[in-house]
Amino acid sequence: MRKIYDFERTAPPVLTERMLTGRGEEKRLRRRTALAALGGMLMQLCAALLIYLAVGGAGGVIIAAAGMAAHLAGAM
Repeated sequence: MRKIYDFERTAPPVLTERMLTGRGEEKRLRRRTALAALGGMLMQLCAALLIYLAVGGAGGVIIAAAGMAAHLAGAM
């Protein structure tokens, strides 16, 4: 493993409670964002499956694909 600091020459960086708390908050925010994105994708998949089952066959797939395309176009 590569050494980041040479402690024999310089003092280690000072870590304060505020810095450590900030890093923890960033990690929690990234985790929540990833879970929210995954939840959104699962909801879209469930909606597409529901439309497929309700309409039946290829018609449901076309409607679901059109709805998702419209949603993605609105998000951009």
